[in-house]
Amino acid sequence: MTGSQVKVAFIDAFPPAVLFSKDLRSVPAIYANIRDWLNSKEAALTPHSSHRILILVAHSLYEHNEDTVAATEISVAATQGRQSTR
Repeated sequence: MTGSQVKVAFIDAFPPAVLFSKDLRSVPAIYANIRDWLNSKEAALTPHSSHRILILVAHSLYEHNEDTVAATEISVAATQGRQSTR
């Protein structure tokens, strides 16, 4: 499987509502592991200016997919929610 195929398979298996669910967001390290695993498979995640792993994964994974907006909105809202609880 090529890196692009791995990325597409991952996107198909984990739509934004699943990947950015409240349960998964409660374990933030999972997103770094997802990023690292996809990079190890040469899935070509796109760099993003955000330093927040959640936003980076959302933007990179769904970059050329109709779920881009949903993924980014979910991740940004989750990040803002997390900031306000500190």
